[in-house]
Amino acid sequence: EAATDDVLQVDLDGFREAIRTRRSVIQRDRCFVPVGKTPSGNLVVIIDRRPGRPRSMASVREVANALAGALLRMSGRVAFVEEFKRESMIDPLTGLLNRRTLDERLRAELEEHSRTGTPMCVAMVDVDHFKEYNDEFGHLSGDEMLRLISVTMATACRRQDLLARYGGEEFCFVLPDVALDAAVGMMEQVRTLPYRVGDRRPLTISIGVAAWAA
Repeated sequence: EAATDDVLQVDLDGFREAIRTRRSVIQRDRCFVPVGKTPSGNLVVIIDRRPGRPRSMASVREVANALAGALLRMSGRVAFVEEFKRESMIDPLTGLLNRRTLDERLRAELEEHSRTGTPMCVAMVDVDHFKEYNDEFGHLSGDEMLRLISVTMATACRRQDLLARYGGEEFCFVLPDVALDAAVGMMEQVRTLPYRVGDRRPLTISIGVAAWAA
Protein backbone atom coordinates (compact mmCIF):
# COMPACT_ATOMS: atom_id res chain seq x y z
CA GLU A 1 0.00 0.00 0.00
CA ALA A 2 2.88 2.35 0.82
CA ALA A 3 4.42 1.61 -2.57
CA THR A 4 1.13 2.40 -4.27
CA ASP A 5 0.87 5.69 -2.41
CA ASP A 6 4.41 6.53 -3.49
CA VAL A 7 3.59 5.87 -7.15
CA LEU A 8 0.47 8.02 -6.88
CA GLN A 9 2.49 10.84 -5.35
CA VAL A 10 5.03 10.63 -8.17
CA ASP A 11 2.21 10.75 -10.72
CA LEU A 12 0.66 13.76 -8.97
CA ASP A 13 4.02 15.55 -8.79
CA GLY A 14 4.66 14.92 -12.47
CA PHE A 15 1.19 16.12 -13.40
CA ARG A 16 1.59 19.33 -11.39
CA GLU A 17 5.08 20.01 -12.74
CA ALA A 18 3.90 19.57 -16.35
CA ILE A 19 1.06 22.04 -15.78
CA ARG A 20 3.30 24.53 -13.98
CA THR A 21 6.14 24.51 -16.54
CA ARG A 22 3.98 23.77 -19.62
CA ARG A 23 6.69 21.35 -20.70
CA SER A 24 6.94 17.57 -20.77
CA VAL A 25 8.22 16.16 -17.47
CA ILE A 26 9.81 12.76 -16.81
CA GLN A 27 9.25 11.09 -13.45
CA ARG A 28 10.74 7.60 -13.14
CA ASP A 29 9.43 5.65 -16.16
CA ARG A 30 6.66 8.05 -17.05
CA CYS A 31 6.52 11.17 -19.19
CA PHE A 32 3.85 13.80 -18.48
CA VAL A 33 2.89 15.88 -21.52
CA PRO A 34 0.74 19.03 -21.08
CA VAL A 35 -1.50 19.38 -24.13
CA GLY A 36 -3.82 22.22 -23.16
CA LYS A 37 -7.08 22.83 -21.37
CA THR A 38 -10.56 21.35 -21.59
CA PRO A 39 -13.81 22.64 -20.05
CA SER A 40 -13.10 20.27 -17.15
CA GLY A 41 -9.54 21.48 -16.50
CA ASN A 42 -5.97 20.85 -17.63
CA LEU A 43 -5.24 17.94 -19.94
CA VAL A 44 -2.03 15.98 -19.46
CA VAL A 45 -1.10 12.86 -21.46
CA ILE A 46 0.91 10.26 -19.55
CA ILE A 47 3.30 8.07 -21.55
CA ASP A 48 4.80 4.95 -19.96
CA ARG A 49 8.15 3.48 -20.99
CA ARG A 50 7.30 -0.15 -21.64
CA PRO A 51 9.47 -2.73 -19.85
CA GLY A 52 12.00 -4.50 -22.02
CA ARG A 53 12.20 -1.73 -24.60
CA PRO A 54 15.68 -0.26 -25.08
CA ARG A 55 14.38 3.24 -25.73
CA SER A 56 16.06 5.86 -23.54
CA MET A 57 14.18 8.43 -21.53
CA ALA A 58 15.66 11.11 -23.81
CA SER A 59 13.97 9.49 -26.79
CA VAL A 60 10.76 9.18 -24.77
CA ARG A 61 10.92 12.92 -24.13
CA GLU A 62 11.46 13.58 -27.84
CA VAL A 63 8.45 11.47 -28.77
CA ALA A 64 6.42 13.12 -26.00
CA ASN A 65 7.26 16.61 -27.23
CA ALA A 66 6.32 15.67 -30.78
CA LEU A 67 3.04 14.22 -29.52
CA ALA A 68 2.36 17.31 -27.43
CA GLY A 69 2.90 19.55 -30.45
CA ALA A 70 0.53 17.48 -32.57
CA LEU A 71 -2.14 17.43 -29.86
CA LEU A 72 -1.82 21.17 -29.27
CA ARG A 73 -2.26 21.87 -32.97
CA MET A 74 -5.26 19.57 -33.05
CA SER A 75 -6.83 21.11 -29.95
CA GLY A 76 -6.17 24.56 -31.41
CA ARG A 77 -8.10 23.63 -34.55
CA VAL A 78 -10.95 22.22 -32.47
CA ALA A 79 -11.04 25.40 -30.36
CA PHE A 80 -11.09 27.51 -33.54
CA VAL A 81 -14.00 25.53 -34.98
CA GLU A 82 -15.92 25.73 -31.69
CA GLU A 83 -15.35 29.48 -31.44
CA PHE A 84 -16.40 29.97 -35.06
CA LYS A 85 -19.54 27.93 -34.41
CA ARG A 86 -20.31 29.92 -31.27
CA GLU A 87 -19.82 33.25 -33.05
CA SER A 88 -22.10 32.15 -35.88
CA MET A 89 -24.90 31.62 -33.33
CA ILE A 90 -24.52 34.86 -31.38
CA ASP A 91 -25.44 38.43 -32.20
CA PRO A 92 -22.14 40.33 -31.77
CA LEU A 93 -23.69 43.53 -30.41
CA THR A 94 -25.98 42.15 -27.71
CA GLY A 95 -24.56 38.69 -27.02
CA LEU A 96 -28.02 37.17 -27.53
CA LEU A 97 -28.88 34.43 -29.99
CA ASN A 98 -29.05 35.73 -33.56
CA ARG A 99 -31.92 35.45 -36.04
CA ARG A 100 -30.60 32.34 -37.77
CA THR A 101 -30.14 30.47 -34.51
CA LEU A 102 -33.58 31.59 -33.37
CA ASP A 103 -35.14 30.16 -36.53
CA GLU A 104 -33.40 26.81 -36.00
CA ARG A 105 -34.26 26.58 -32.30
CA LEU A 106 -37.84 27.72 -32.89
CA ARG A 107 -38.42 24.97 -35.46
CA ALA A 108 -37.11 22.40 -32.98
CA GLU A 109 -39.34 23.78 -30.22
CA LEU A 110 -42.41 23.72 -32.48
CA GLU A 111 -41.77 20.11 -33.43
CA GLU A 112 -41.39 19.15 -29.77
CA HIS A 113 -44.54 20.94 -28.65
CA SER A 114 -46.52 19.58 -31.59
CA ARG A 115 -45.49 16.09 -30.51
CA THR A 116 -46.21 16.53 -26.80
CA GLY A 117 -49.15 18.93 -26.98
CA THR A 118 -47.67 21.16 -24.27
CA PRO A 119 -48.27 24.93 -24.52
CA MET A 120 -45.76 27.37 -25.94
CA CYS A 121 -45.81 31.11 -26.52
CA VAL A 122 -43.74 33.50 -28.59
CA ALA A 123 -43.34 37.19 -27.77
CA MET A 124 -42.05 39.89 -30.12
CA VAL A 125 -40.43 42.96 -28.56
CA ASP A 126 -39.95 46.32 -30.26
CA VAL A 127 -38.09 49.27 -28.73
CA ASP A 128 -40.31 52.35 -28.92
CA HIS A 129 -39.06 55.42 -30.80
CA PHE A 130 -35.56 54.00 -31.15
CA LYS A 131 -34.76 56.00 -34.30
CA GLU A 132 -35.42 59.25 -32.43
CA TYR A 133 -33.15 58.06 -29.62
CA ASN A 134 -30.37 57.37 -32.13
CA ASP A 135 -30.85 60.76 -33.75
CA GLU A 136 -30.73 62.50 -30.36
CA PHE A 137 -27.81 60.69 -28.72
CA GLY A 138 -25.97 59.04 -31.61
CA HIS A 139 -25.63 55.47 -32.82
CA LEU A 140 -23.00 54.48 -30.24
CA SER A 141 -25.42 55.46 -27.50
CA GLY A 142 -28.11 53.52 -29.33
CA ASP A 143 -25.89 50.45 -29.36
CA GLU A 144 -25.26 50.90 -25.65
CA MET A 145 -29.00 51.07 -25.04
CA LEU A 146 -29.61 47.89 -27.06
CA ARG A 147 -27.01 46.07 -24.98
CA LEU A 148 -28.63 47.30 -21.76
CA ILE A 149 -32.09 46.27 -22.94
CA SER A 150 -30.75 42.82 -23.86
CA VAL A 151 -29.11 42.28 -20.48
CA THR A 152 -32.16 43.58 -18.61
CA MET A 153 -34.59 41.36 -20.50
CA ALA A 154 -32.31 38.34 -20.09
CA THR A 155 -32.57 38.67 -16.30
CA ALA A 156 -36.29 37.92 -16.62
CA CYS A 157 -35.75 34.70 -18.56
CA ARG A 158 -36.21 31.26 -17.12
CA ARG A 159 -33.58 28.65 -17.89
CA GLN A 160 -35.71 27.06 -20.62
CA ASP A 161 -36.65 30.32 -22.35
CA LEU A 162 -34.99 31.59 -25.51
CA LEU A 163 -34.21 35.25 -26.10
CA ALA A 164 -32.83 36.42 -29.44
CA ARG A 165 -32.21 39.61 -31.32
CA TYR A 166 -34.60 39.44 -34.24
CA GLY A 167 -33.10 42.40 -36.06
CA GLY A 168 -32.45 46.10 -35.44
CA GLU A 169 -34.34 47.04 -32.28
CA GLU A 170 -36.57 43.95 -32.37
CA PHE A 171 -36.22 40.95 -30.07
CA CYS A 172 -37.99 37.63 -29.68
CA PHE A 173 -38.82 35.48 -26.66
CA VAL A 174 -39.68 31.78 -27.03
CA LEU A 175 -41.51 30.64 -23.89
CA PRO A 176 -41.99 26.85 -23.68
CA ASP A 177 -44.51 25.24 -21.33
CA VAL A 178 -46.35 28.53 -20.74
CA ALA A 179 -50.02 29.22 -21.48
CA LEU A 180 -51.03 32.54 -23.00
CA ASP A 181 -52.28 34.20 -19.79
CA ALA A 182 -49.09 33.34 -17.92
CA ALA A 183 -46.93 34.48 -20.85
CA VAL A 184 -48.74 37.83 -20.96
CA GLY A 185 -48.04 38.28 -17.24
CA MET A 186 -44.36 37.45 -17.72
CA MET A 187 -44.01 39.87 -20.60
CA GLU A 188 -45.79 42.62 -18.68
CA GLN A 189 -43.04 42.33 -16.07
CA VAL A 190 -40.43 42.58 -18.84
CA ARG A 191 -42.19 45.61 -20.34
CA THR A 192 -42.14 47.55 -17.08
CA LEU A 193 -38.45 46.96 -16.31
CA PRO A 194 -36.30 50.14 -16.35
CA TYR A 195 -34.47 50.76 -19.64
CA ARG A 196 -32.20 53.73 -19.12
CA VAL A 197 -28.50 54.47 -19.62
CA GLY A 198 -26.97 57.08 -17.33
CA ASP A 199 -28.81 60.40 -17.27
CA ARG A 200 -30.28 59.98 -20.75
CA ARG A 201 -34.00 59.69 -21.06
CA PRO A 202 -35.37 56.16 -20.62
CA LEU A 203 -36.91 54.11 -23.39
CA THR A 204 -39.98 51.91 -23.35
CA ILE A 205 -40.71 48.69 -25.20
CA SER A 206 -43.85 47.23 -26.75
CA ILE A 207 -44.51 43.49 -26.68
CA GLY A 208 -46.92 41.26 -28.57
CA VAL A 209 -47.56 37.71 -27.35
CA ALA A 210 -48.99 34.77 -29.28
CA ALA A 211 -49.71 31.20 -28.23
CA TRP A 212 -48.79 28.22 -30.38
CA ALA A 213 -51.75 26.01 -31.19
CA ALA A 214 -50.51 22.47 -31.71
